[in-house]
Amino acid sequence: MSIQVSAALRKKLPEGERTNIEQSLLNKSGGECFLCGQKLIEATQKLVADHDIPEAEGGKTELSNLNLVHEHCNSFKRSHPTVNVRPYLKLTEKIRAKGGFLKYDEAVALLDISPTPVDIVIKGSTAEITTPDNVTHKCPVFTETNKEGPYKFCFCELPANAIFNDDECQPRTVKVQHLWQIYSDISRNPLHEAPACRLKKIGQNQQSYQLALFDGQHKALSFWVAGRKSVVVKVYLDLTKEQAVRLVNSVQSKIKKLPLSPFELAAKMADEWQERVTKYEEAVGTNSASEAGFLKWVETDERTRAKSALEEAILETIVQDDRLELKKMVARPGEPKESGKLTEAAFRNKVLKPLVHMAPLGEFFIESQKYRERELNNIVTVLNVLYAKAFGIAQPSPQEEIRAKRLIYQSAINFTAGMLRKLIGHRLASASPRELLEKEPNAALWTAIEADVARYLDHPVWTTPFDSSQKMKAVQDALSKNQDAGQAFGAVGLKLGYIVGVDQLDPNWNA
Repeated sequence: MSIQVSAALRKKLPEGERTNIEQSLLNKSGGECFLCGQKLIEATQKLVADHDIPEAEGGKTELSNLNLVHEHCNSFKRSHPTVNVRPYLKLTEKIRAKGGFLKYDEAVALLDISPTPVDIVIKGSTAEITTPDNVTHKCPVFTETNKEGPYKFCFCELPANAIFNDDECQPRTVKVQHLWQIYSDISRNPLHEAPACRLKKIGQNQQSYQLALFDGQHKALSFWVAGRKSVVVKVYLDLTKEQAVRLVNSVQSKIKKLPLSPFELAAKMADEWQERVTKYEEAVGTNSASEAGFLKWVETDERTRAKSALEEAILETIVQDDRLELKKMVARPGEPKESGKLTEAAFRNKVLKPLVHMAPLGEFFIESQKYRERELNNIVTVLNVLYAKAFGIAQPSPQEEIRAKRLIYQSAINFTAGMLRKLIGHRLASASPRELLEKEPNAALWTAIEADVARYLDHPVWTTPFDSSQKMKAVQDALSKNQDAGQAFGAVGLKLGYIVGVDQLDPNWNA
């Protein structure tokens, strides 16, 4: 990929800034995206110029008002013009960089927030809460009584460093899309439902407590992302762990919210399977639940359907990732088949399935989700490398056009996906079938993988005329008849050893 500056934008620039605008933007960036703060990588990412103050709001098209950003960050910002997206993107990209599945306390740590216990003294109908900033809040105590007994609570405006995550009651991790929904909503509307905490005793000190947040993590976090200094919290003064779990589960069962579960893939499943996952977790306990365990738990005659639902959820997570550039090569419904693109079914079956670990994982949900997020990041990144070097070329040469047409054959793209998986496994020294689950390449390894992909694409099989030899005729047959291309490509030396630079191409490869 390269820095993309449209002709229309370039024309609007002052004349003296037009010629070297790409380099000027890169120098100004310091190597970081202005919107999300993460590293800019020219080789694998599409980078664009972004107006700090939009033109619609009077911003000028000149270097002082332009910044270099990831295309997906720019697109996200354009979709939400009335909201400051920078704080949100800065946090969510940090979350993704940490593996994507962080709990509330891990997320606030990325904002340099370190929770500290508070002192609480109950005096009659008043609760005196002294927060870490040494401010004492005098809060009226309310009582609600039902058949289970009385519940005492108060409302208190708390700073970020007074709130802990309730690890015992809240296994759920931060969902960036849900965070965005609340973050954008509070920019226009007041918070209509307060987050809720219970008290957790600290040591022998009769007054020292953790305020443990068991409901409303996304609400509280959205306040800190927005730069708010405090949020009003409903503090239950006598709620047990069991009562807190029951309260949240009761709310979740009556109001469609996020499931109280670390199993992120369940959200991609049909309602039927979401309900089954919930019942499974209730039966075995959230901390003992796993993908493999779920499939064993469902009725024997339902296991095939359950496995298909799980596989579809894994694929859908990748398909919906807005970072994935290769989706541009997938035909939209109604496009003609000869459009030079893959159908969505071919994209899932020929590209994604060869890359994904389709078998259910045996690790518990909390751990397996980290593996799945790592797999997602690896797949998105390596497919973006492929797209940049094979399909995303601004002005392709005739030879590059021939190569792109051959690569998009289903048997060719299927073979390519399989080779990419082997390539990453080789570079990471990860054994099959968990090549993309166990590790993520560092910057140096990604540079090596980019060179490997370039070597793969430079193989003459992609541009040599089909009628030049029997070997090329076999390649043509494999592509046109949608047959297994492994044997045909192997016969011309397109193997892992060649791709990673260990083996040289036989001068008689086409003989």
